[in-house]
Amino acid sequence: MAALMVALATLSSLTMANDSEARARKFLWPKDAKVEEPQQRFKTRGDVTRITDVKTPYLTIYPASSQEPTPAIIVCPGGGYGHLCVDKEGSETAPWLNGLGITVIVLTYSTPGKRDEAFKDAQRAMKLVRHHAKDWNINPKRVGIMGFSAGGHLAARMGTESDKQAYEGVDEIDKVDCRPDFCVLIYPAYLANKEELSLPVSKRVPPTIIVQTEDDKRFVPGTKIYYEALQKAEVPSKFLLFEKGGHGYGMRASKDQPLGKWPEECGEWLKANGFAGKK
Repeated sequence: MAALMVALATLSSLTMANDSEARARKFLWPKDAKVEEPQQRFKTRGDVTRITDVKTPYLTIYPASSQEPTPAIIVCPGGGYGHLCVDKEGSETAPWLNGLGITVIVLTYSTPGKRDEAFKDAQRAMKLVRHHAKDWNINPKRVGIMGFSAGGHLAARMGTESDKQAYEGVDEIDKVDCRPDFCVLIYPAYLANKEELSLPVSKRVPPTIIVQTEDDKRFVPGTKIYYEALQKAEVPSKFLLFEKGGHGYGMRASKDQPLGKWPEECGEWLKANGFAGKK
């Protein structure tokens, strides 16, 4: 704790221009408290950094520069639950969201093929962030979750299934609520099986924004079914549906194309709904 707080104090003194490079790491589970470096394996290909074999899930914190407690977003990278694209679907969200006065917390969750463990990691992450809200200069009533692809499924699952804890509590932190205050789903995967919704949508789902493209042929049908369920349940929600862009663009969509405006439009939604900080 002491070491983490020193690191965060150092981070908060940096200018926002350097926030995307500033980071502090926090392991999720007490069993990993004495671990010095994450147990994981890199399998980078081209210009995308991928991580797999994550045995010690953790948070990487990119604080927004603010004297007042800021909103926060837990970011879940995608990778089909087999690996995690931790740059274009993780750390590269920090300059954008820090610019909106939002602290970014990238979740490196259990992989590969560990969907239920990943869900436990996500619940624990939300509890941990709220537990440390004062220490990390975060408003505990404005903590959302964002996910890309499989991470979008994980974020949606947090929005639909977090009224019940997925694991037996291990400490006092697990008494904290893990329901997110809002959800941001970027080309989410696995939301429906053919015509059948995969997640239990109800009016308890937090406000949600979805980004998707018509040419993401594998996953756009499920996304549309999920959005229709949100609307039917009267969940405050918005669907940014673009014509072209495919799947997996992350924060690297071309600024010359309509899809390149998705961060700007998503940011406007965050601000309009009170989920952005003061700048």
